[in-house]
Amino acid sequence: MHIAHCSLLIAHWAFGSAHRRFVERRAVFIWSPCPLSTRSSRGARKLAPAPKPPHHAGVTLSIPSNACCSPATPRARRGLDPARCTLLHETSRQHHWHGLGLLSIKMFHGGQAHYDVGCGHYAVDDTAYLVLNDGQPYAINIDAARPVSSFCLFFARGFVEEVQRSLTLRTERLLDAPDGDSAAPVRFFEKNYPHDLILSPALFRLHAAVAKGARAEGWLLDQLHEIAQRLLRVHRLARKEVERLESVRAATRDELFRRLCRARDYAAALFAEPVTLRDLARVACLSPNHLLRTFRQAFGQTPHQYLTRRRLEEARRLLAQGDLPVTQICLAVGFDSLGSFSALFRRRFGVAPSSYRRRKGDFEEADFGLLCHAAGRVADRDGDSAKRGQPNRPRT
Repeated sequence: MHIAHCSLLIAHWAFGSAHRRFVERRAVFIWSPCPLSTRSSRGARKLAPAPKPPHHAGVTLSIPSNACCSPATPRARRGLDPARCTLLHETSRQHHWHGLGLLSIKMFHGGQAHYDVGCGHYAVDDTAYLVLNDGQPYAINIDAARPVSSFCLFFARGFVEEVQRSLTLRTERLLDAPDGDSAAPVRFFEKNYPHDLILSPALFRLHAAVAKGARAEGWLLDQLHEIAQRLLRVHRLARKEVERLESVRAATRDELFRRLCRARDYAAALFAEPVTLRDLARVACLSPNHLLRTFRQAFGQTPHQYLTRRRLEEARRLLAQGDLPVTQICLAVGFDSLGSFSALFRRRFGVAPSSYRRRKGDFEEADFGLLCHAAGRVADRDGDSAKRGQPNRPRT
């Protein structure tokens, strides 16, 4: 499939069944295979139940790729079309799905979405985005007391490959064969990527513009092209991490890195559970010693050190955002001893947990909402122009 035949779908969709309830609809939605696991994170603070959500009708906007400035035209549509790119933006307290998906980028805010992918398990929140490859079976589960906002991009088959082809081939080759042959599928490392300065700003900018009503087909497609280029750049940087592994064959290093990332994301998702080295080795399909040795090579720390750091980071977040007792936070994040928790917290952050809570305003912490707000200011002009179907002036 060539880009010339690719179009974009944006939809408002609300689930009518009892297990698919929406609290509010903030922007553009589409039904899509955004599956989660049936496992929920433990130790999370229980919140007051949200009011019963209203029922919303669904609208799908189909956008041909050769349109420059015209607004999208609504039409009825359900599911994902592999020949089209799709944006999904929903707010929901509960969502369950399983099946096959397209190459996708998934972001969440206000809570967690849990994904089961093969024998791996991923918890996606506002600190990272998840990348899953085309044709990957997975399941998604959201079961939260408060609404969780999602923003997911699904790329049409061949879309990213065409972008990669235009970036890697010589100009003479592109001139001689503008359409070219079918490129080999790009296999990304399926893992949680912490928000960065490469891809995340483009995702936040598109998220903010869509929320403000951007509908111009050409503008939306431009953003997807830019995001695809940035995603390929992130992939190239991830490959540099693979070079740390000691293996002769590149294919062996790639496979080993995928398994190590799977183990790391499993530990990150289930940090509050009594996760052992043997559990992580089983998830990675490696022996415990092999996992321990290669995990240190790839990430500069052992699985136990990573798990401890993940628990401390979550404890810091709970201290900064709530008023739970320190002892309850200690147990909620997976520590058994308040004394060892306090000592580790002081060693990591330089202050005791109780002191951190009193001085939380003095500490710098990434905030998804602030990033979205900053991107929203940038998107004000872009979104207004896209809504009117007018091209933007180039940025300088």
